[in-house]
Amino acid sequence: AYLAFWFSSADFVHDLVLEAFTAGRYPVSLFPTAVRTLMIFVVPVGVASTYPVQALTRGPSAGQVVIMVGLGVVAVLVTRLHWRLGRAALRQRVELRTPGRRPQTGLSRAWVRRT
Repeated sequence: AYLAFWFSSADFVHDLVLEAFTAGRYPVSLFPTAVRTLMIFVVPVGVASTYPVQALTRGPSAGQVVIMVGLGVVAVLVTRLHWRLGRAALRQRVELRTPGRRPQTGLSRAWVRRT
C-alpha cells in the first residue's frame, strides 16, 4: 500500500504485488541465481514463501534464522522510512493543490487516524 504514494495510479502497484505473490508460489531454488537474489533481498517474497516451508520440513539452519530475522528488521525499517517519505510527499501535493489554504506544520489528527 505504501508504494501507492509514489505512483499516480495504484493499478500498477496492485499488478506488481499479484505478480510477486505468483512467483512466491514456487521454491526459490527453481529460479536462476539473479532472480533468486532479487526474490530474497529486494522483494522478500522468496523469504516469505521458502523459509517457512523449510522450517516445517527439515528445519532452518542457524544462518537462515539470522538471515530471516535480519531481513525482517531491515524490511520494517525501510517500510517505515518509505511510508514517512510518502506521507510527506502527499501532504505537499495536497497543500499545493488547495488554493488559499494555510500550510500546515503537521498532519491533522483526523487525517492520521484515517490512514
